[in-house]
Amino acid sequence: MNILEGLTKKLAEFSVGLELKAIPATARDNAKISILDCLGVAVLATRQEIGERLITFARKNAAPGTCTIWGTDLTSNEKDAAFLNGTLAHGLDYDDRNHASTYSLAVALATAETVDTSGAATLEAFIVSREVRAALDSIFAKRSSGIGPGAKGWHSNGILGPIASACAASKIFGFDVQQTTTAIGLAAQAKFSVAVAIADAGGHLMLLERMDGGRFHTVYSSTTKAACAASNKRPTTAKGAAAQPLDTSHAIGLALAAGPERWTAMEGGYPIIVAGECIGGIGVSGANWELDDRIAREAVESIGAGWKIDAK
Repeated sequence: MNILEGLTKKLAEFSVGLELKAIPATARDNAKISILDCLGVAVLATRQEIGERLITFARKNAAPGTCTIWGTDLTSNEKDAAFLNGTLAHGLDYDDRNHASTYSLAVALATAETVDTSGAATLEAFIVSREVRAALDSIFAKRSSGIGPGAKGWHSNGILGPIASACAASKIFGFDVQQTTTAIGLAAQAKFSVAVAIADAGGHLMLLERMDGGRFHTVYSSTTKAACAASNKRPTTAKGAAAQPLDTSHAIGLALAAGPERWTAMEGGYPIIVAGECIGGIGVSGANWELDDRIAREAVESIGAGWKIDAK
């Protein structure tokens, strides 16, 4: 067993073994205050621009489900509810120290609603998640320390948050040590280095941004998606056929003219349509196909543009 495997197992054993009755009353009371604080700033955010945008997005895109989206009359599945609630909680940047409640509570409540567990069990999972997050702080190190990932510009929440959240969900689901260990491992690996490309109406590259760690193929794929979406005036997926049907012979002609290196049917490319005219395209690569597609589509919609040729 290496050091990381040993640490993961210790976190899993702690998560499984901690019981609410063993937690000091002061810690339980502080956890309840943290929950109220987190819910309060999230509800406040729904009245601000960021919250209004998230709610608009949720109404159009959130999957159906029974989990509450805080401060609204909307519900969704556990994945989208946790994502939206966590974003709302952090939207005004008023959430608590290290932003730890933001993801711990969002995941704990969404999971709890899914399995219809008790308030006590939800509080227990929330405390577990917060404790795991706090325990990992010293390993990550602060930006001012000069050592560790924090000193290199990494924000701890993006790395430690998923791990803490995995412990909260595992606790509510009643996972054993092995299952919790697996959940932590999956959460620790859930990171992507995405490349985003913008092309003009002719498919020529105008802008390229790549996250640290992005491989060559993400750059190549994102630029190809952007160029193809712009030139073809439709998404680079099966979704494109529904948005703007394309004659098969015309598609073959475009592919032959562009060459195989500039033609793709992979998800993640969308045209940018303004006033019925295609002014360019965006391509995203580096995550899984679903996320690539979602990021590109939402980027177009976030600037008030469309991705269908008849969009105004």
